[in-house]
Amino acid sequence: MRILMTLSQTEVTGAEVYAVTIADSLIDRGHEVFILSDTLHTPTRATYVPLELDKRSFWRRLKYVVFLVRFIRRHRIQVVHAHSRAAMWVSWFATRLARVPMLSTVHALEPTHATRRLIPAFGDYAVAVCENARQNVVENIGFPADRVEVLRNGFLFPENPKPQTQSDERLITLIGRLSSTKGEAAFQLLENVLQHHGGYRICVIGGRDLPARFERFRDRVQFVGHVTTAEVADWMRRSALVIGSGRVAVEALLLGKKTLAFGAFSAPGLVTEANLAECLASNFGDISFGGRQFDWNFVKAELEKAPTAEVPSEALVAKVREAYALCPVVTRLEQVYRSTFVKFHQREIPILCYHRLVETDAEGGKFPTHIRVDLFEKHLRYLQAHGYRTLLFSDLDEETVFEKAQRSVILTFDDGYEDNYRLLFPLLKKYDAKAVIYLVTGRQANDWDVPKGEKSLRLLNQAQRREMLASGLVEFGAHTITHPDLTEICPEQADEEIRLSKIQLEADLGVGVRTFAYPYGRLNPQVKESARRAGFRYGIATDSGPLAVHEDPFQVRRIVVFPNTTPRRFSRKVSGGYTFYRNRKTEK
Repeated sequence: MRILMTLSQTEVTGAEVYAVTIADSLIDRGHEVFILSDTLHTPTRATYVPLELDKRSFWRRLKYVVFLVRFIRRHRIQVVHAHSRAAMWVSWFATRLARVPMLSTVHALEPTHATRRLIPAFGDYAVAVCENARQNVVENIGFPADRVEVLRNGFLFPENPKPQTQSDERLITLIGRLSSTKGEAAFQLLENVLQHHGGYRICVIGGRDLPARFERFRDRVQFVGHVTTAEVADWMRRSALVIGSGRVAVEALLLGKKTLAFGAFSAPGLVTEANLAECLASNFGDISFGGRQFDWNFVKAELEKAPTAEVPSEALVAKVREAYALCPVVTRLEQVYRSTFVKFHQREIPILCYHRLVETDAEGGKFPTHIRVDLFEKHLRYLQAHGYRTLLFSDLDEETVFEKAQRSVILTFDDGYEDNYRLLFPLLKKYDAKAVIYLVTGRQANDWDVPKGEKSLRLLNQAQRREMLASGLVEFGAHTITHPDLTEICPEQADEEIRLSKIQLEADLGVGVRTFAYPYGRLNPQVKESARRAGFRYGIATDSGPLAVHEDPFQVRRIVVFPNTTPRRFSRKVSGGYTFYRNRKTEK
């Protein structure tokens, strides 16, 4: 994907570090990322473009909206991700004009004034760095609860951490900006608590320029100013106690340092397993309700306990690592990007479900699972004439859907009837088209349907299957051994049907099998889990599952093709928006 991140940062912040960390990880996964911000202090491999989004003049913002619209169109941006309040406003108007989806990350307690409630400007979806941020967005601003989730800051943990440095038992390090609400909180901490602790050496790290009001502490406090990320870590290692919030608190805990959670709005205290949930919910004090909530007597008591307090336990550090691991965060963000894109444009790769091809209507059976070969050829002609690509699941690129100009479709055939070789295969070769065929591995004919009144029909034999596979035009998937309704047999039997069908098919074909189709499209959570355990990558349903394929790869929705699916009806089914249209009709 081509992703644009927007910030309005004039100094290094947690939002900037978050955006850069995410951007570089996305680049490692093959995405193209741009960052627009007033300044950028953190090194990144993303393409950085300076833009003074923090300027609040109406005419400046209008100018930036126009610039952003042109930038989005010139670079064919597919999703915009905003990381600050000013960036959200500009990005919101620009994405509405440019017709691209937008999401935002809520890093702080958002104001609840009337304008914010009228135009939230969070975009099509929002992620919040903690539970309190999400609650504020939902309850106080009114953003839909189903469009915002908690997704914490992601950290890339070093494989070989630097050896622990000998701590200075008299050194307390306060790390954070000295501007805005964090600066006010830092000033109050120095004023009410830290300057009275003569037994400690106080060091303050953060901010390029020292605000004038902090000058009064110069004789008792060392102001280091802005330092690199590596230097911050070195200061932490030397410290007996680290005071901070957000990423600072997380980094300190990961280094095994005693940490006092102290943020812009509250002070949860020394971080322990007992108060970790509270710390996570407030981003270690940065986001709370009801204004600033500082109990200075409590903070003093926590500082008094610090020298004798235990260092963070292995269990505590493990919980922090799990909560802030970068890989799951980026993986989830990718899913959010894809979902937002698919739902914004109301487009997804159509996956069509066929069964049999027949030469005449008289060859059809009891069930409407056939289509005349001449009509199917018209389907292929339509795809060819309108520039569609037929894909296999083995070459399905999840990014294909993000190329609006790229028309793609997946043709699937259930059961593996002999006519798939006799009638389908020649047409695939004629039109250079591809198809996925789901095989029942333990039967030579459709024994499951004959008792229901269907005629007996031969299935593909081994020679036919191998010839089709060798062409590169056909991919085979599993469809159980005997074609039962997996929801009506015992879980153990269902598990065997799924697991052994993969083993038998791979042994027969000599290749891996990545997809499984549920007979009759019937499934439940246990059946889905069996498919996952068996080692399949996708579980294929019919008229059930999310509208976006990636949201549940084990319940992939298909569009059924019937004997009366004319070219006109077919064109609607392959449009990319058909499932969305059907869903809207159902909701009405």
